[in-house]
Amino acid sequence: MSKVLSGAGVLLIGLLIVVVLMFDSFGNQRACNPAATIVDPTSVPEGPVSGYGHEQLVNAAIIAKVAADRGLPARAQLIGIMTSMGESSLVNIGYGDDINGVTNPDGTPTCSLGLFQQQWCLGWGTREQVMDPVYAATAFFDRLAGISGWETMEPTLAINRVQGNSDPYHYAKFESAANEVLGALGGVKPGSGACGGSGEWQSPVDMGTPGLTITDFFGMRDASITGYAYLHSGVDLAGVDTGTPVVAAGSGTVERVVTVDNSAEGINVRIKHDDGTQTFYLHLSKTLVQEGDKVSAGTPIGAVGNTGRSYGAHLHFSVLIDGEFADPIAYLRARGLDLCTLPISGDHTTKNTCE
Repeated sequence: MSKVLSGAGVLLIGLLIVVVLMFDSFGNQRACNPAATIVDPTSVPEGPVSGYGHEQLVNAAIIAKVAADRGLPARAQLIGIMTSMGESSLVNIGYGDDINGVTNPDGTPTCSLGLFQQQWCLGWGTREQVMDPVYAATAFFDRLAGISGWETMEPTLAINRVQGNSDPYHYAKFESAANEVLGALGGVKPGSGACGGSGEWQSPVDMGTPGLTITDFFGMRDASITGYAYLHSGVDLAGVDTGTPVVAAGSGTVERVVTVDNSAEGINVRIKHDDGTQTFYLHLSKTLVQEGDKVSAGTPIGAVGNTGRSYGAHLHFSVLIDGEFADPIAYLRARGLDLCTLPISGDHTTKNTCE
């Protein structure tokens, strides 16, 4: 005998669903943003670590301790250290870009000082305060915490929201070194980028990006496009704008960076990963790394583009195992990340390997 749920029953079920979803969301957020570790500035290695000496590591430890003392996650510690690397090389300098003739947009001289190059004349504090590493770090984290969604932004973009510099990707090149420094200080290395999979492998484009769609798959493409059949060696991710961040899918070493659009691959990056796998990122609009750079999963390496043999802004992402191209979808799925949860275009020209 069937029964119709009362209004109260439906409401109760709805509330239970919300609770479950909230629990899952918070659980995922904790996994992506582990708690900060208390770092002791008095117990810092002599160095160097990623090229930074003892005094610079002490300043990094002070920044990390301020974040932990404020109850912020490890991601904030990483962001703070990246910022100081990009602004002052972790040196508490008593001068700024004004000595090079740099001015504010209104033409007034800049007044940047300290670890974070904070402009004391524009509301960051007094000269003496911004030269105090603890005060400067506290002021930085106060502003960072006031930015909605900073916890899930690419670190370089979150920093840009605080610092207001002209290039939002300026700080990306410091992420790998900041992770190494934070780890050497005894902190947690949180990495960055889209939160997915085991954390060791991530989507090369944040899977939460609005519009992101799989437009083609790994496999043989017939002659309808080029006049001859050939292997489409990766998965195409499109539906996003030129300039959308592209990140390393896993940790490893940058093997090749092509910055000139003079081939079918266009501007591109190749990374060799710790397990011997190579990944390729094609048709970029720009690159953010250099050959030999060490990267972690989620490190920004470039931006989506339309260079080379491309028919619209997209990322062609390939995986090479033992010298042979493999299906990136199957490779990432085996490592806990399912690209097939993304929308799929009905216009793909190769067999759907999500089925």
